[in-house]
Amino acid sequence: MLSHLIKTSQSSYGFIGDILYTDAGDPYFKMRAVTNIAWNQKSLEYFVEHSPNGLDFFNLKNLFGAVLTTGKYVLTNDTANDVRSGGLPLGHPLIESFLGMPLFHDGKLIGMVGMANRRGGYDESLAKNLEPLFTTFSTIIAAYWNARKYKESEKKYRGLLECAPDALVICNQDGKIILTNTQATSIFGYSQEELIGEPVEVLIPEDIRAIHKKKHVGYFSNPKVCPMGKSADLYGLRKDGSQFPIEVSLGPLRTDSGVLVTASIRDVTERKRAEEEIILFRTALDCSADAVFLIDRNKMRFIDMNATACASVGYSREELLTMGPGDIKTNITCDELALRFDKVISSQQEKKGVIETVHRRKDGSDFPVEILFQALDSSTDKPILIATARDITDRKRAERLKDGQNEIIHQIYSGNSLLSVLTLLCQIVEEQVSEIRCSVMLIEEDTGRLQVCAAPNLSEKLQRALNNLEVKPCAGTNFTSTDVRETVVMNDLTSDPLWGDFHNLALADGLRAYWSQPIIESEGKVLGAFCMLCEEPRGPLTDEATLLESSAQMAGVAIERKQLEQKLRHDALHDPLTDLPNRALFVKQLELAIQRYKRNNDYSIAVLFLDLDRFKTINDSLGHLTGDNLLVQTAQRLQKAIRETDIVARLGGDEFAVLAENFTDVNDVILIAERIHEALQQPFNLEGEEVFTSTSIGIAVSTAEHHSADDILRDADTAMYRAKSQGNSRFELFTSEMTTNSKITLTLENQLRQALNRQEFRVFYQPIISLTTMTIVGFEALLRWEHPERGIIPPSEFLDVAEKCGLMIPVGWWVMQTACGQLREWQNQFPTATALTLNVNFSPRQIIQPNVIEKTLRIIDETGIKADNLYLEITEHAAIENTALTLAVLTKLHEQGVRLVIDDFGTGYSSLSHLQLFPFSSLKVDRSFISGTDQHKRNSHIVHTTIDLAHNLGMTVVAEGVETKDQMARLIALGCDFMQGYFIAKPLPPDDVHTLLLNESQIDQHELMATATLSNL
Repeated sequence: MLSHLIKTSQSSYGFIGDILYTDAGDPYFKMRAVTNIAWNQKSLEYFVEHSPNGLDFFNLKNLFGAVLTTGKYVLTNDTANDVRSGGLPLGHPLIESFLGMPLFHDGKLIGMVGMANRRGGYDESLAKNLEPLFTTFSTIIAAYWNARKYKESEKKYRGLLECAPDALVICNQDGKIILTNTQATSIFGYSQEELIGEPVEVLIPEDIRAIHKKKHVGYFSNPKVCPMGKSADLYGLRKDGSQFPIEVSLGPLRTDSGVLVTASIRDVTERKRAEEEIILFRTALDCSADAVFLIDRNKMRFIDMNATACASVGYSREELLTMGPGDIKTNITCDELALRFDKVISSQQEKKGVIETVHRRKDGSDFPVEILFQALDSSTDKPILIATARDITDRKRAERLKDGQNEIIHQIYSGNSLLSVLTLLCQIVEEQVSEIRCSVMLIEEDTGRLQVCAAPNLSEKLQRALNNLEVKPCAGTNFTSTDVRETVVMNDLTSDPLWGDFHNLALADGLRAYWSQPIIESEGKVLGAFCMLCEEPRGPLTDEATLLESSAQMAGVAIERKQLEQKLRHDALHDPLTDLPNRALFVKQLELAIQRYKRNNDYSIAVLFLDLDRFKTINDSLGHLTGDNLLVQTAQRLQKAIRETDIVARLGGDEFAVLAENFTDVNDVILIAERIHEALQQPFNLEGEEVFTSTSIGIAVSTAEHHSADDILRDADTAMYRAKSQGNSRFELFTSEMTTNSKITLTLENQLRQALNRQEFRVFYQPIISLTTMTIVGFEALLRWEHPERGIIPPSEFLDVAEKCGLMIPVGWWVMQTACGQLREWQNQFPTATALTLNVNFSPRQIIQPNVIEKTLRIIDETGIKADNLYLEITEHAAIENTALTLAVLTKLHEQGVRLVIDDFGTGYSSLSHLQLFPFSSLKVDRSFISGTDQHKRNSHIVHTTIDLAHNLGMTVVAEGVETKDQMARLIALGCDFMQGYFIAKPLPPDDVHTLLLNESQIDQHELMATATLSNL
């Protein structure tokens, strides 16, 4: 049309454009189309660059502005002299003549059409003739304007749709989708092109499409806003056919073409899942065994709680919401609790705390709880805490029960009386079950009848009635359980025919039910019954039945322990083989007799010291079992030969002693000795063989010189040796003349006593080396006497005297103290010496001392060595002498870590049973066997067998008295572990040992290792 206009007007070119306004409201002209214009190259490039959006003319002080500002056409044929001709853009073609016509639509100026450079110029008639064309241009411009506004409006509303957080679907009354946003395409899985024009039912599950259509039609009869959350559960249908929960809000959209409906659709899948999780969490929380409270710290009030919390304290949820933690706690104030809360809230690391307190129920009863509280969010000014309270009533009860059981065990092993232990047991059980009263009935050994041992809360009348009853089914529930050896429960005593006359007494005490558990020892013997008497007519609950059973077991432990203590006390003071009093008991009785003698000089005492003749021959030829049988029969005959008031004891080995008191004269004692001779001269039947033996007896009658048991035993022993030296089957009375032959011994004894006071004893140390590494692993501490006149005296010359006169007890402790202190000094001086061990000989007299364990452990503690550094050497004779007492002492020392060594193995009793019985760690083979291994294969076999035996029993082996390289090689070949002897080193004084440890190469390890290598070839 623009070209047609130019052609009609015979113009060189023309243009058309509209009037627009800046943001400030100023008008400007936008040239939309140009035709037949002759641009130069620069102008053309400028126009091409800007023509897609049109050329803007903001300077309206020109011909274009004249048309737009006046609203009238402008005609000029002399632009050179027309002041309105300026303001054209750079490069615009020259305008010689101009006709500009304004365009109006609905009375509003909307743009202009311009023509330029007509030959002959323009006139008024031409302008009139072109008016119809200008009207057409106005219509076109208006249409363009409307289209432009529509697009801008669409763009604006499209932006609004896309900014909406929910999916938006706009439908017409026919149910067709006319517009959606990206959120809608995202949740439904369609593109916008796929949805536009489709019925909205494509987004609705098939089973509700018919209902939706009906509601869609009804909506347009009364269109209104329907917000989300007002409808039932709805589901959307995705393109892939899957359904998902949605919420929908509807709103009418009124347009020129009619009412549309806008549906805002929200995918609530995650919210539904979260709601379900919350419901499940709340359900689980209510099912929790623990009470859970939410607490507002600022107000110190509950803001929520679970069902368990309500049930635990007996308040409803509504009641608890008006309360705070201070309202249900009894042993901590609200302020104290708040301080604990604040400490947790302000903590930078641990945001939780634990307290034990007491909750009070609505009915006023209290119960213990453990509370774990944690700050949920301490960053705000309204901190919330979650408190989880666990009822620990059962735990506290169990703790009290455990504490009580521990106390019972402590009392059992502390030597408390059986009555006090069982009474405590009853009281502890009664504390666990408030309706229960307990009793312990024990079967009396002699009569086989039941006795009430402990019943702290049974009436004395009922206890007296229950005493001395037989163990039989008709004796009542309690006694039936001891007979049938199983639990017996009677729910109601009034209906129990077995109780007979007793149920009235029980009812008078308020007791209605009876439950009884037999007390059975570890070997199956019934000791009695543990009984629970209940104030209600019912059977025991599961926990109560368990408590009944465990209480009976605990009572059994206590009873067995007491029986064991009695047995241990008996065994400690009696010989295990003959059951006669042992040396310790005999000495104790003898000391008491001496005290009586000292108080009354007319009171007479005599000791008969017996040693069986030929016992060693019998023992060696017929075997140890036969020898033991001989000792047992001898003990039985001795008991029959003495008076009822006399005491006979086995002192050890084949030595016996008789204590005779309050006799008229010495002839009465001689008569006892003669009866003994007569009894023992009769043949003994040992394993079907008749064996004859006799005894040598030494008799010592108390005198003023006898200050102790050892004094009179020594004299009796001296007399016995005089009798034995005079021939078998004799007795001798001790006389002062016997001291003539013992003068040297007595002198030595006196010198020994002085030596102890004068500190003349020395400890030498003989190295013990490993036959595996050829290194020093320890030392044996050996006693030496540095006599002021005779010099160093070996122990063989004075130990027997020291042992007999009792000096070995203080000397033995001095040796142990000195040697342990020296070992500790070496350990401090030499880092490699920390593992060194120390062997110390343990005297039989030390073992029987009452404080032997405490004294040994005190020396270890004072010197600072470890218990397993100390090896105590015990001879075979010491081990079998007072076996029970020795075993008890050595076992306790072993339990404390002290190692035990059996010394001089093979020279004494060599009982395999004792090797198993005692907790020995090591065995020493006597030098007499070692010295013969070079020439005698028999000795070598004995040593080999001994080593194998020790290893099989878990013991190491030390060979004593190794003096040659061949002996060492033989020992290595036999698998011996350690050795000591002159081949390695003589016993050394401490200074020499210090030098040895400084330079251990003084022991030629290369030569020793070479010997070890050769022995293995």
